[in-house]
Amino acid sequence: GAAASRVAAGNDGVEFDIRLYPNEELLVDHIEFDCMVVVGEPATDRLHRQRLGEMAFQLYASPNFVAQHGLPQAPSDLAEFPGIVLQESGVPYAWNLRCGGRSVHASPRPKFRVNEYWMAKYLAVEGLGIAYLPDFFIYHEVRQRALVPVLPEWRSGDTPVYAVYPPHRRGNARIGQLLDTLTMQ
Repeated sequence: GAAASRVAAGNDGVEFDIRLYPNEELLVDHIEFDCMVVVGEPATDRLHRQRLGEMAFQLYASPNFVAQHGLPQAPSDLAEFPGIVLQESGVPYAWNLRCGGRSVHASPRPKFRVNEYWMAKYLAVEGLGIAYLPDFFIYHEVRQRALVPVLPEWRSGDTPVYAVYPPHRRGNARIGQLLDTLTMQ
């Protein structure tokens, strides 16, 4: 999203083919690629990697939702609020939250179960529940006040984000320029 727009802004001659996959290991032997962005530790050590930064999850809701339902005062209160829960193969993703030295597993009252982040964000913006979303994914919605943090002092731990690329791409000027742009703060 934001990283692609930064790269595109300075590179009129570069074309982008952006695809989302659940696991880079599925691609390594099947698709020719220049570079992939991987959230979490890469599943294979056959690729070169460069750490780009970290991402974290936080709870978000729309201002309309907050006006109608109020805000939880503690993670334990989330059981009383409608939640938008991401799940894969029927298994819900955990809402692991940290504040200072404390760590909790929060459990909302699932109102919606979805299998991808776009739908979770859409439902949260529509005011239908609290969602646990990656911070980079809701940047614009927060800036435009379509979403507000819920329990802002509670967040997940940081998850690393890497750029990975095949060994034969090492030293490629286009890859180097992309990595320089993606690692800009």
